[in-house]
Amino acid sequence: MSEEYNYKEDLAIDRFFLDEICDTHSELYAKWAELHANAVKERNDTKTKFEKDKAEAKDEINKVKSKLNLDVRKNYKKYDLEKITDSIAESWINVQEDYLAALDKLRNTIADGQKELDEHEHRVDILKVARDSFDHRKSMIGHEVSLYVAGYWAKPSQPREYVIERGNKASEKAGEAAAKSTFERRRRKLSENSD
Repeated sequence: MSEEYNYKEDLAIDRFFLDEICDTHSELYAKWAELHANAVKERNDTKTKFEKDKAEAKDEINKVKSKLNLDVRKNYKKYDLEKITDSIAESWINVQEDYLAALDKLRNTIADGQKELDEHEHRVDILKVARDSFDHRKSMIGHEVSLYVAGYWAKPSQPREYVIERGNKASEKAGEAAAKSTFERRRRKLSENSD
């Protein structure tokens, strides 16, 4: 694959620029989705060309084989053959240079075409990962915005020690109020029992 795709840089989310991240997300998604769509088209075009080239190479083999078959059947004595049968003709054709060259061309066409097709498949796979990552990025932006709105990164408005101290005092007051309530309840009960 000749091109390098740096989609990971575009995936970054900076929580201090959430407005900009939200504004540019759809453009980035469109960019990578379009690259993926173009890669799929190129892969399909390559596949079509590969199938065409392979069919043409097979046709060439059939033409060469037919010409050699006619030639050997007409001129078998010229080739020092005593008689001609299907198996003899087939064996003779299979060792002729024209046939072997056509066969070699088919093998090269298949090897080259498959290599090119594999490269396009890999490119499609990489760009699918990029496109899917931007789907994931969208939900992560939503989570980041929710955390921001909830004040997750906000600095406390009061020092921690003050908050702890107020909490302790509130607990003491609640404890004192509970103790006072219990004491008054017991006193009432005693006064009711003594009457």
